Amino acid sequence: MLVSAKETKGDSPRTPGRIAHVRGLISQGHYRVDSERVAEAMVERMRRRVSLAHPGDQEPRR
Repeated sequence: MLVSAKETKGDSPRTPGRIAHVRGLISQGHYRVDSERVAEAMVERMRRRVSLAHPGDQEPRR
């Protein structure tokens, strides 16, 4: 599956699949999450971790 750069906003090419995978695990009940919001926060944390793994992709923080 090819994903355009616009869709991923600088994430690694595998990120959308990984996020979908985590969402799937959450929906199957492998993770105990209280709400959809907690699940989204989890996915967001993961997305940040991935973007930190590629420091060249983002603007330096000030």
